[in-house]
Amino acid sequence: MKTKKIVLEFNALNTKDKLNFKCNGRPGISIVREAQAKLLNKKSDLRYKIVQNLKSSFAYKIYPRASREEYYSHDHTIRYDKYVLVEREKMREKELELAKAIDKKTGRIRELFYLGMLTKDLPKKIGDWYFQSVEEVDEDWDYYSKSWHNSYGPKKTTDRYVIFKKWDKKKRIEMKVNVNSFERGDWLAKAVVDAGIVDKKIKSKFNLKIRLKSCYDANFIKEKRGFKFYERTLAAAVIDYVVESPCGTIYHDANRENLISGIQKKILAKIDSLEIPGSKLISLDLVKKLGFCEQGINEFCEIYGLNKLKKYSAEQIAERLRTNFNAAKPFLNELKTLAEKLDYNFSM
Repeated sequence: MKTKKIVLEFNALNTKDKLNFKCNGRPGISIVREAQAKLLNKKSDLRYKIVQNLKSSFAYKIYPRASREEYYSHDHTIRYDKYVLVEREKMREKELELAKAIDKKTGRIRELFYLGMLTKDLPKKIGDWYFQSVEEVDEDWDYYSKSWHNSYGPKKTTDRYVIFKKWDKKKRIEMKVNVNSFERGDWLAKAVVDAGIVDKKIKSKFNLKIRLKSCYDANFIKEKRGFKFYERTLAAAVIDYVVESPCGTIYHDANRENLISGIQKKILAKIDSLEIPGSKLISLDLVKKLGFCEQGINEFCEIYGLNKLKKYSAEQIAERLRTNFNAAKPFLNELKTLAEKLDYNFSM
């Protein structure tokens, strides 16, 4: 009975007939407009209640233009949206619980760097410190004339630095170290040394062929079929992995799974013939074809002030080696391979 009354009332509100008022005397225009507004408000309220109560069996009847299938399709959409919202909330709660567990395990790292609880890109740990690399670009539109800035844009000043932080009881300790670039050289090792976290030269039982840099140390992992595997460490934190063949060939890689394929490529490059361009210039593409590892290339370029994206002749490389030949001792096997491929005889 109640359903029938609601339907009748709704149909009455939708009628196109003029409003008839049974009242004594002719109503004024303000009274008529007020009555119309009340009826429209009542109609809007009724529509809202119907939409909110889609489970009721008479809802599709109140909308005569919509079929039963359209109603249930709309109902399914709303139910699915509610399900998605609930699932998202559950997922968010799980992520929060996981983040709190990680934060507790790492010593309140998010609080240390003022990060949100759902931040996924967390600072890494080295020694007792957590570090974060930062690059800030400042744009100055008033440095030159307006016409120059309109043509070439602002004067950009880039500030690159590494922030080291840790807790000392309840007190936050922070160090800031400036670096020249995050793309050239081993910026992390330089920052760690400059911050005083490790010494520039440390005592180690492993030679520089394994460590590449005097501030690094290494740990022996295992030996298999004559191949020795190591992990290279900086302030006790594992940076990458190393494999040494029985013949003394060494290969570094950040991914432990790539060690075997990498050293195989490097050994085969010594044996197989390789076509060298007529100019015989040394480039990044060439040394990679010879199987040289990325870590060794970066360290060699940093020691001798080379840009790995440029090309050099054999004589140019030899001139750099003559300035500090002792620093090239970890790379003698690679330099010998390169000289043989270029048919170059090096002399001091």
